[in-house]
Amino acid sequence: MEANEDTAVIPAIEIDGKDGRFMFLYNVLLSNNVQGTFEIKDNILIANADDGKVFLFQIESREVLRFLQKGSSKIMLSDAQDNEKYLADNAKFTMAER
Repeated sequence: MEANEDTAVIPAIEIDGKDGRFMFLYNVLLSNNVQGTFEIKDNILIANADDGKVFLFQIESREVLRFLQKGSSKIMLSDAQDNEKYLADNAKFTMAER
C-alpha cells in the first residue's frame, strides 16, 4: 500500500500462489498479522483468514490490488480509540520484491 501522512506503518499482504496462502500485516502496534487461504473469483482476490476475517481485493493488474471495504472485515490501522483509522476503500497495494 502507498504511504501517506496518516499511516505510521504501511499495511502489506504477502501471497503464496504455490500454497494458496496469504499473510496480511496491517497494524504492527497491535501485532495484527493474520494469515489464511485465498481464492480468486471474478477478478476478486478473497482472503479468508484463519481467525474468520475476510478481506477482498480487486485485481487491477498483475502488480496492483485494490482493497474493497464492502464485504471485507474492518481493518483498524491505529489502536488509539479517540483517533481510529481504518484502511480506506480502494487502497492500493503494489507488488514489491522481497
